[in-house]
Amino acid sequence: FVDSPALGCLMALSAGEPADCQPEPSAVRDELRRRWRVRYVVLHTELAPPHARGFVERLELRLIDEDGERQVYGVE
Repeated sequence: FVDSPALGCLMALSAGEPADCQPEPSAVRDELRRRWRVRYVVLHTELAPPHARGFVERLELRLIDEDGERQVYGVE
């Protein structure tokens, strides 16, 4: 994941680390889908740092389901 701008940013934000990355949402969606074959993103709403939640929300993924603790998004 080191050479992936999208995943590197997401991992840093998820760990609560400051990240000065702002990749284009469409480029992130494309990379997740094509390069990494990611089909779903699960966001733990209570545990995810605010910047990580904001990053996922900016991707404008399709919300598939949520249960109060988690939100499942489809990467299309």
